Formats: sequence, C-alpha cells, structure tokens
Amino acid sequence: MAERLWLPSFFKSGMILQQNIKTLLSGRACPNSEIAVKIQRKPFDNRPVSPADKTYGEIFAVRVTSAGDGVFQL
Repeated sequence: MAERLWLPSFFKSGMILQQNIKTLLSGRACPNSEIAVKIQRKPFDNRPVSPADKTYGEIFAVRVTSAGDGVFQL
C-alpha cells in the first residue's frame, strides 16, 4: 500500500514560520506510519551559504508515528 499523508491546506513547501513561536503540525497518515519532518533555515535572497555557517541549514528534525487511526501531532 502506498504511504499517504494529509495536512491542512495552509501547510505548504517553502512556507515561512515565525521564529521562537511554537507551531503545532497535525494531520493524518496511514495508521502506524512513521512521519519525518525537517525544517531548514535558508537566506531570504537564496545566496550561497558556507557549510560552516551554523545560522543556516537544518534547525529542526523529528520523527513520530501516527496513531492507529492515522492521526499525528508534533
């Protein structure tokens, strides 16, 4: 069976989140599925960044498992 994930329509790739504010991400997936989320910080002007610059890159990563009814929150 193909894995499926359903999120509210306001969650989009490339969206901007307010920093220092807790954000609840919830949705539905196939029951007991693993969901992985990564948030990356990039310069607003898309300029290249040195890998040594810790200001940018992955700032959050988590994996959760959806419940038996497919609901998940993180």
